[in-house]
Amino acid sequence: MTPIRAALRALPLAAAACVAYDTAGPAVPSIDGTYATTITISYANYVELRSDTLTAWITLRDIHYRGHFEGTYRTALGDSGRFAGVERPESTLVVNVFGASAKPLAYVTALRQLYPWCDFPLIGVSALLSGRLRRDSLLVDGAGSLPCFYQLGGPPFAIATTLRLHFVGIR
Repeated sequence: MTPIRAALRALPLAAAACVAYDTAGPAVPSIDGTYATTITISYANYVELRSDTLTAWITLRDIHYRGHFEGTYRTALGDSGRFAGVERPESTLVVNVFGASAKPLAYVTALRQLYPWCDFPLIGVSALLSGRLRRDSLLVDGAGSLPCFYQLGGPPFAIATTLRLHFVGIR
C-alpha cells in the first residue's frame, strides 16, 4: 500500500477523532463513600427562633457522567430517601435532590416530623443546596422559606418562616 493510500484511508478516522465528545466530562475528586453527617437546622420567624440537629448517614457514588453523583440519606429518625447532584472539578457541589427531586427539602420526612405545624410542600427553595468536598468532609448548605401555622387565641394563621440547613459529613 502506498503512503498516499494509507493516508487517505486514515483521513476519516482522523476527522472522527477531531469531533469526539467525552461523555465522562472532566475529572473530579472521588465523592464515593458513606458520610456520618450532622445536619444543623435553623428555624426563624417573628414568633420563634430555634435550632435543631439531626444525625444522618449519606451514602454517595460517582456515576461517572460529567461529575454527577447519586446516593441516599438515612436519618436517626428513620427517614430515608435520595440525595444527588453534580460535583465540579474544583470540588464544589450542587445538590438538586434531597428527598424528592422536584423540590429539595419538601418531602424529607424527618424535617416534617421536627416541624409538623409547617407546610413543607409549599417550601420555596431560594437556591439549590450547594456545598463542597474537602478530602473526607462533605459540607452542604441550603435555605428555603415556607408557611408555618400558629394559633394564638384565635383562628390559625400562617407566618413566613426561614429554614436553613448546614450539613457536615465525615467519610
